[in-house]
Amino acid sequence: LKASQQKMIQTISNLFGGSFTLRDGEISFSDESLGDSPQITEIRSFNLHLSKISYHKPFPFYLNGEIVHSKKEGEFSISGTIQNLPEDMDLSKGKLEAEVKMKGIETFHFWPYLKTLLPMKTISGTLDLNAHYQGNLSGAFKTSAKIKFMDVVYDHPQVFAHILTPKWANLDLDLDYDLKEIKVHRISLELPEIGVKAKGKIYGIGMKEMGIEAEAQSGSFDLSDGKKFIPYRIITPNVSNPLFRGEGNGSVQIVSVKLSGKMPEIEHCDQLKYAHTLSVEVKLNKARVKLPWNLPALEDLKGHLLFKEGNLNLREVEGRFLHSTLDRANGIFYRLLLVPTLQIHSEGRLNLTDLPSLMKLGESTNTFSETLSPITTLSGTAKYQLSAKGELKPPLHFQHQGAYRLSKVRFAHSQVPFPILIGEGKVDL
Repeated sequence: LKASQQKMIQTISNLFGGSFTLRDGEISFSDESLGDSPQITEIRSFNLHLSKISYHKPFPFYLNGEIVHSKKEGEFSISGTIQNLPEDMDLSKGKLEAEVKMKGIETFHFWPYLKTLLPMKTISGTLDLNAHYQGNLSGAFKTSAKIKFMDVVYDHPQVFAHILTPKWANLDLDLDYDLKEIKVHRISLELPEIGVKAKGKIYGIGMKEMGIEAEAQSGSFDLSDGKKFIPYRIITPNVSNPLFRGEGNGSVQIVSVKLSGKMPEIEHCDQLKYAHTLSVEVKLNKARVKLPWNLPALEDLKGHLLFKEGNLNLREVEGRFLHSTLDRANGIFYRLLLVPTLQIHSEGRLNLTDLPSLMKLGESTNTFSETLSPITTLSGTAKYQLSAKGELKPPLHFQHQGAYRLSKVRFAHSQVPFPILIGEGKVDL
């Protein structure tokens, strides 16, 4: 050992069996490597107390103080026990159990040190923390924490299209780490717009086989708020750009999200061969959705959506569009994150005044278009059962077949000099 280290060990050894107390101290850190002017962090009213200090046996400690940073003041306290401290004072070989509390800490002040460890561009906010830590000082540990953020700014342009700025965020977590695996027993995130609960693990840390297994669910939230949390930046632009232009509101709930796979697979989960890594089930409750593919807005939607193997399944969906109803629909958006193809089986009641608008959406069968072209006015209803399939890229083109039971239909035809009224009838296309 160097002479200075030996002297420090000798000095601390003199304390063993006794106690050490420091009251109302002050420490100042000045970092001149971050810019033109130094960044200054001060700890005031610093108190430190060690008692029954000994090698290899547990001894308690307590420290607290005020942190002055970025012209703001915060508080911290740490209390607990240190054990298995070796005679060479190598803290990395010791064990620690501690309660940590912080209040009013401005995280952006410490961002220059955190940004090399975290993937986002920026995160800032005022932090309150209550945490428990148990484990080695450089190795396996268990921890639980309750974290409160105020005035959050979260900028992660590789994932989200917008900078997220919730007024507050609450995080509650419980996890273990054993050098090879992080196991998250519980993590919950509450924002003004949405609450999410999750659990899972990251395994094979530091190895080629490193991967994730996780599942999560949310409470009900408004679709207009949830849109900002969609990770558009990791979806292929051909789909993410139209999705970004989509609109919606109303109540939805994420019933289940499951993520499982090796890290390279998860990073490219928008590719079809890795689509098995992600599944999402969503419940709709009177939601409104305006899809970006030149389709009419869907109102009062109820039912379930299941994203699995890269496809979005519609399950027992009902709602309204224009002046018509969708009483039951089941179908699939194939390859949703690439160039989707929609295949749907549906039934409902069509208000025939909507038919001209629907015909303008894209290209349908030529026979159907030619049949309707001489009709100038149209009213009445038709109960329908139909199947349709088409690729969702302009111009829209759907292969379509169905049966329509007409009721009180009235229309004018360019080759007939008087209006035509049909009390009841059936059309098969």
